[in-house]
Amino acid sequence: PSSKLSEDKDNYYVEIDLPGIKKEEIKIEVEENTLRVQGERKEKKRVQEAKQHFSEVFHGTFTREFLLPAAIEKEGIKARYEEGILIITVPKSSKSKAHQVYIE
Repeated sequence: PSSKLSEDKDNYYVEIDLPGIKKEEIKIEVEENTLRVQGERKEKKRVQEAKQHFSEVFHGTFTREFLLPAAIEKEGIKARYEEGILIITVPKSSKSKAHQVYIE
């Protein structure tokens, strides 16, 4: 599925297009700084006599992995699913945030 990874100073944001998939059929896992999204898009039954010329619709299982550039706070990860788009917010670890050092 199509996806986008972006960030601001506090979070990473992952957006994945998953139209036609129920949220109960999506599994999200985190290991170290790797975010893994798995699921399955089931093929809907069509008219038996219909002749298909081509299809750009993906059916079957999928796994997408995102290697995040820095340490993350696993406990603060949030996910929401709106209109076929899965949006995952991953907070950056305080260890990975920039820290300004002042000269005395």
